[in-house]
Amino acid sequence: MPAASNALPDPAPAQAERAPALSVLVAARDRPEALAACLASVAAQTFADAEVVVLDDASATPLDVPARAGALPVRRLRSEAPLGATGARNALMRAARGQLFVFLDDDARFETPNALATIADVFAQDPAAALLAFRVTDRTEAGTQPLLPYPRRWLARRPGLDRRAAPAAAFVACGYAQRRDATPDGGRYDERLVYGHEELELAYRVLDAGHTIRYTPEVAVFHDRTQPVATARSGAGGTATRHWKTYFMTRNRLLVAWAHLPLRYLPSHLAIWTALHALDALRHRHLGAFFAGLRDGVRDLAKTKRQPLSPRTVRYLRTHGGRLWY
Repeated sequence: MPAASNALPDPAPAQAERAPALSVLVAARDRPEALAACLASVAAQTFADAEVVVLDDASATPLDVPARAGALPVRRLRSEAPLGATGARNALMRAARGQLFVFLDDDARFETPNALATIADVFAQDPAAALLAFRVTDRTEAGTQPLLPYPRRWLARRPGLDRRAAPAAAFVACGYAQRRDATPDGGRYDERLVYGHEELELAYRVLDAGHTIRYTPEVAVFHDRTQPVATARSGAGGTATRHWKTYFMTRNRLLVAWAHLPLRYLPSHLAIWTALHALDALRHRHLGAFFAGLRDGVRDLAKTKRQPLSPRTVRYLRTHGGRLWY
């Protein structure tokens, strides 16, 4: 696990200064143009009771981070060693001063200037909601598509669901919001996961803590995955290629399912997802990474504590399209 001391915040504000209501948290690496567009969308926000914290996660050339994003103050953190998706978000949460966290990837941006105001209002009106899932439009080389917290079959059977605020069982980590007290440990990620299925694992714990997840389509985020990472390195010290992603997606699916799913769901869930990851690896000629992830996932099961979801959480997942049988 990367040491938290790798991420060094700028000098802390004076103790007498009032903490902001909301912290916008951005993890960035090697994409200065994407980060500038992300921060421009934050600068355009009308909500003033907020701060911005940017983590430069071991960029090859340290990123130039402005002192302000519009009216909002910006603090810069720098990690000299790659923290991975989970470690970077945890470092940002440790540095944040607000009670509400708003996460944006550096290749994501708000589409409207009222996003932060809407987030604050929704949290104030819905005290049971600990996570807000945004309406995400994902752009790749193949084009754009919605990236929403519902299975495709649900969206097909429920016309207009993508436009309605409603309970959800998942969220997309490139843009979302959470309360500081979303889980007993402050909404932190399991840093062993590094990358892949970390949102699913956190969603399980948030729901099991007695909270809900709310899909909030009024907050629209554009996620531009065509922005290249010049020097993409993993939190484990390797290169973040498709092989690397195949490895972690395979390994982490085993660990997350074993940690949280009741026994009756494990056989079908693991059989289906292992087969899907194997087919994906075969299609991309990454079978070596797949078998390495499978091997290490099985090995790490002995170090993974089982905390099966409560019956109440299982009912919530079944009602709102959560992952159980597969």
